[in-house]
Formats: sequence, C-alpha cells, structure tokens
Amino acid sequence: MPQPGPTRLSFEDTVVDFAGRRLLHGGAEQPLEPKAFAVLALLAGAPGRVFARDEILDAVWGHRHVTPGALNRIMSLLRHALGEDAQHPRLVHTVHGTGYRFDLPVAADPAATDAEPAVGARAAAPAHAPRKTG
Repeated sequence: MPQPGPTRLSFEDTVVDFAGRRLLHGGAEQPLEPKAFAVLALLAGAPGRVFARDEILDAVWGHRHVTPGALNRIMSLLRHALGEDAQHPRLVHTVHGTGYRFDLPVAADPAATDAEPAVGARAAAPAHAPRKTG
C-alpha cells in the first residue's frame, strides 16, 4: 500500500494545505486555479527536487496538448500568490533549460510539516515546541 503524502507544509507565513487544496499566505487564503494548485502541490511536495517542464505538464495536464505558455502563466500565478519576485526568487526557482524547483526557506520548521525539509534546511525551534496556528 503506498504511503500517503504530506497533508500540509508550513513555513514562515505560508501554509500549503495539500488535503484541503488551499494556499494561505500572510494569513489570507490565496485563490488558485485547480491546475495552479496542482503544480504547487507537485513542486512543494518534493522540496529541492527539479521537475522538468515536460514532467510537470504530463503530471498536471496528462496527455492533453498544452502549450508551454500555459505553464509559464501558471508559474506567474504561483509566484504572485506566494509573494515572490521572479527576478529574486526565494521559493519557486526556474532552472534554466530544465524546469522548476521549490525550495523551503532555510529557517523552515520541519516540526510544522509532514513533508521532508529541503537539503540544508534547519529547524527554527525544537521539534517538541508547540506551534501557533492561526
């Protein structure tokens, strides 16, 4: 039986609620199209991993013909919802000639997530410390 994936990923002022298919940033729910959330879930579900453009298109759109512009538009929507600047990314990185990578901030608290932290991530607080949810 396959292991269930993470149910949520929390860092700084952002929560990716995989089970509820919601993105909360800065205390507010960020509206995302279903395909945009699917791309976010794919990338954020494996922090630090580079996904090729074709791999993302296949995983999210299946075998339907989709232009590369559709993925570019979705990435722009995600960056906006996450408060990212494409010229100075912190979370969503373009890997030129390949695809995209989602990185957790260095101070991400692995105790607040069911996902594995990115390589080099360190806890901001001990794992046993209670976490405020809001």
